[in-house]
Amino acid sequence: MSERLTAGSVPPPGWLFDDATGQTRWWNGREWTDHTRPLDPIVRTGPAPATASTLSDPLPPSKNGPATAALVLALLALLSVAALIWLVPARDPFLALAVALAAMTLVAAAFVLSVIGVVVSIRRPTRKGSAVFALVLSVLLIVFFAFRMLTAASTVNAAALEDDITLWIQAQTGELAVVVCPDEPPSAVGSIFSCTVTTPSSSLHVDVTVQEGGTVSWTQAP
Repeated sequence: MSERLTAGSVPPPGWLFDDATGQTRWWNGREWTDHTRPLDPIVRTGPAPATASTLSDPLPPSKNGPATAALVLALLALLSVAALIWLVPARDPFLALAVALAAMTLVAAAFVLSVIGVVVSIRRPTRKGSAVFALVLSVLLIVFFAFRMLTAASTVNAAALEDDITLWIQAQTGELAVVVCPDEPPSAVGSIFSCTVTTPSSSLHVDVTVQEGGTVSWTQAP
């Protein structure tokens, strides 16, 4: 409040804030006195105090690079596994081996980065969804490859078996043969299954016996 007041705006006596001095002074109803006191808290200036709404507002999420990279690598590994199962020709073991090695490398990298991403998401305000999804996917792929490696030694390769029997028939008869074995032959030791052999002059069957380590032996059926 300024000392220059009009008659209609003169306030009653009391402690008022004097704009000219920046103090709370006693106004006697006609003029300012020399009596002052500390500023009333309601007229103090400064930063606004934190309210419940501002305290509850979450911090903006930060970026989680390892989690994003792990998710990308895990998806690429999944595509590699799909190619290994459905797209890689069964008669090209070298291509299958290359794809399998690439997929396992991607899975290992995805697993390590997903673990780092989970740690980062715990220590910083960032979303955990991508890191957790990448971790779960990479673990499932690791389990898949472990199962495949454990069962690979005892799995009978039908395509390779057909090639071996074809060469055997050619050596025995001197004729070219078409050999057809079951697409998924049994792999248990001692199992016996039959393959059909067709040559220009005859048609016969070969009995195949599964031995230790996934090896097989065969004889011509009577």
